Amino acid sequence: MALEKYPCVHAAYYANYECEHHPNLLECPDVLLYYDGEGYALPVRDGGPSVVYIKYCPWCATKL
Repeated sequence: MALEKYPCVHAAYYANYECEHHPNLLECPDVLLYYDGEGYALPVRDGGPSVVYIKYCPWCATKL
């Protein structure tokens, strides 16, 4: 993983995260930050595919 391609280490970690138990990352309870190609988002835990797009990293405030 080339960290220079990502705005921060948190974005790099979650953009490359793979869950062995959930093929759909939005169903994985370990996913806190989701990247779908459009941008970074926080999953909404309502049983569906809802997300809330964010502009800044919740851990370090780097612009995403």
